[in-house]
Amino acid sequence: MIVFVIFSFILHVASIGAIFVLYRTQQRLQEQDKEAGAVKEELDELLSTYIEEIKQENNELKKWIASNKDVARNDIKERDPFVTENKQSHKEEELVFEPPLPEGNIKIEKSFQSQVLSLAANGYTANEIAKQLQVGQTEVELLLKFHEK
Repeated sequence: MIVFVIFSFILHVASIGAIFVLYRTQQRLQEQDKEAGAVKEELDELLSTYIEEIKQENNELKKWIASNKDVARNDIKERDPFVTENKQSHKEEELVFEPPLPEGNIKIEKSFQSQVLSLAANGYTANEIAKQLQVGQTEVELLLKFHEK
């Protein structure tokens, strides 16, 4: 009976020690969460400040560009009144241009892939296609599998 009491006492001491260790661990985790929350709030505040500064700079840049765009257009018109006429004549020339046609016989060849697919569409097997095109059967099978997907 005394053995059971001693054993029970030892178990109680061990369980109280384990509870204390778990409590300390939980306290440390809560402190880390508080610190992380404070850092997060600080970063959010810092980023929002930067965003506001960037927005202000963008607005100032837009205003500056708008004011300088009108000034630049007026300067160009005053300096050279033929600028707009030259731009229009260049546009007309660009619209009139036609690329030269190639001379001689034009020979159009089908690609390997299109040849394989057209033969497969006509009902040829992979082996027949490979023999006809003089390539490996595995190559034809792979190409057909890729085309199926």
